[in-house]
Amino acid sequence: MIQRTKPESATSNAKLAAKSQPQHTPGSDLPHGDRQFLTNSQLQEILPLSRRSIFEWRRKGILPSIQVGSKILYHRESVIAALLRRQDGGVA
Repeated sequence: MIQRTKPESATSNAKLAAKSQPQHTPGSDLPHGDRQFLTNSQLQEILPLSRRSIFEWRRKGILPSIQVGSKILYHRESVIAALLRRQDGGVA
């Protein structure tokens, strides 16, 4: 008689493997890093700005952003380009 393994063991192994995988970051699976969108919290990790300053800079148009539903997202490369234009004396 052939003994079969229980499907639960395969399922639990898959669940353990999934837990050990790093969290998905929007844009991280795209071929170019320039397609990454950041949340307010992720932008704060890159820029030494308070949440209030990020809000004000977004309101003034210094930081380009998009709104998807209730989330505000920042295209990483667009933010860098806008800040570099300001550094060079241009208008954002």
